[in-house]
Order: sequence, then structure tokens, then C-alpha cells
Amino acid sequence: MLIEFTIFAALFFVCVAIRSLCESIRDETKRSSVARRIEREAKRRKLELKRAKLKAKKEEDDRKWKEFNKAYKEILKGNY
Repeated sequence: MLIEFTIFAALFFVCVAIRSLCESIRDETKRSSVARRIEREAKRRKLELKRAKLKAKKEEDDRKWKEFNKAYKEILKGNY
């Protein structure tokens, strides 16, 4: 009877240890997937910021070229 109880107790503790190990692995996997998602979001935001800056610069350059072309046409017409 004592041997059976000892074997049962040992199996119980092994099962508990395996379960806690599996839970810790699952938790670590969840944390790493959350970390990857956060990194992807940060990269996406960074790219959106770069895109917005480039768009603003292009619009500013277009505006300057438009002003330059207008002034150049006026000079060519002799209305300076």
C-alpha cells in the first residue's frame, strides 16, 4: 500500500510539473507573439511617419516649383 501511494504521489508531482512547464511555455509564446505584434506596429507607424514627411516635402517642392515657373513666365513676358 505504501509503495502504491508513493508511486501515485510521484506520478502526480510529475504531472503537475509537466503541466506547469507547458503553461510557462504557452505564456512565453503569448508574450513573444505580443512583442512581435508591438514591433510590427512600431515599424508600421515609423513607415507612416516617413511617408507623411516625404509627402509634405513633395508638396512643398511642388509649390516652390509652381511659384518659380510663374515668376519665370512673368520674367519672360517682361512683366517684372
